[in-house]
Amino acid sequence: MGQAARSHANDFVIEELNRVLNLDYDAIKAYEAAIERLHDPSYQSRLESFKQDHVRHTQNLAAIVSEYGGEPASHADVKSVLTQGKVVIGNIVGDLGVLKAMNSNERVTNGVYEQALSKLASKPDIVRVLKENLTDERRHKDWIEQALKAS
Repeated sequence: MGQAARSHANDFVIEELNRVLNLDYDAIKAYEAAIERLHDPSYQSRLESFKQDHVRHTQNLAAIVSEYGGEPASHADVKSVLTQGKVVIGNIVGDLGVLKAMNSNERVTNGVYEQALSKLASKPDIVRVLKENLTDERRHKDWIEQALKAS
């Protein structure tokens, strides 16, 4: 499906997926900032794996945007939802504070994925990928919440 074949419906899909893509790119930056500030190697390792999930999400969402004739977002949006979270992480000392900030970020990413699923519910090919990615997001949030309870 090339540029000439793009429809208004495709534009909606592209815009919505690029919104999620921007958020995933921002989440990658937030995870990088968090990992740098963590002291516990097991936390660092787990957050690195979560960051890699976000990298995979950018790849699978970018492929769909391209299939729909769009130009995939390639970085975090300047007005990104998590930008404030990264700034907060930059001022946090201690693993517990970093995990609390990342838990807040994961609540946002879960919400954005849930909204995208709702808006794109009529597109089974996209719903499958969004559900897989949301499963990762929920796992991230659950692990962070468990780590916070355990500390």
